[in-house]
Amino acid sequence: IRPDGCFSVLKQGGEAGEPFAVTLERTYDLGTAGVLGEALHGQLVKIPQGLWKCVPRWFQRGGYSTYEILVPGHTALLFHKGNVDTDSEGCVLVGESFASVKAAAGISDSSGLLELFQRVGPRLEFTLAVTL
Repeated sequence: IRPDGCFSVLKQGGEAGEPFAVTLERTYDLGTAGVLGEALHGQLVKIPQGLWKCVPRWFQRGGYSTYEILVPGHTALLFHKGNVDTDSEGCVLVGESFASVKAAAGISDSSGLLELFQRVGPRLEFTLAVTL
């Protein structure tokens, strides 16, 4: 968790599972008013450590189906495409690798999002475990 984002990996099968995609979530300075979440290293994230139900949702701006992460105090925290933290307002961007994008730390290759959808399959919901 850094000022330029919360960088992580997606694993299937728990902590010992094999990583299959990388993620990037926007972070907020502790002085930011009105943002609920968990603080670490002077930064806030909207999706704190814990178990979160994920349900199907249409991403209007992107024009595709995805999943919403249900976190109390927030709405429309989605998995979606993007490369740098400012491509999101707290959603989880999914890619294949960490990368430098226009001189900023980010992620690349949105096929990681497709792999997430393939691994989840046709489920109506799944549980996301967030660990730090």
